[in-house]
Amino acid sequence: MFEKMINKAIEFLADNKDESAQKIIDQCILSAQKNIKIKKDEPDSFFAWGMCLFLMEEYEQAILKFEKILTWEPDNEKALWQIVIILFHYLGKTQTAGIILREKLIKIDPDNSEYKSTLAEIDEYLSYKTNKKKK
Repeated sequence: MFEKMINKAIEFLADNKDESAQKIIDQCILSAQKNIKIKKDEPDSFFAWGMCLFLMEEYEQAILKFEKILTWEPDNEKALWQIVIILFHYLGKTQTAGIILREKLIKIDPDNSEYKSTLAEIDEYLSYKTNKKKK
């Protein structure tokens, strides 16, 4: 249910139909909140809520929802990956994103090419930044 709603909202955003996207995002958040009221430890609902906040560009709030999932499932790959994406691409917290990738995600799935390429990109950026400071 949530995945279809989020995908539809992404489609609307890509087509610059922001109002339609916002309606779906609002519905998704309400559904997630209802599920959470019924069952407090509902990782799928928190993930959906976090994704909706991400789509609304409320990155810090989205991270809080993903971190909530980690209190029940410390190795939840989807939540960890979304946190890395937000930290690296949207908040500029490259070093923290690299730590999560290196210490968690790569250990969970060492053959994941997306994790490897993102970690290489992070390492390259940090190396460049370090070398630039030395000059």
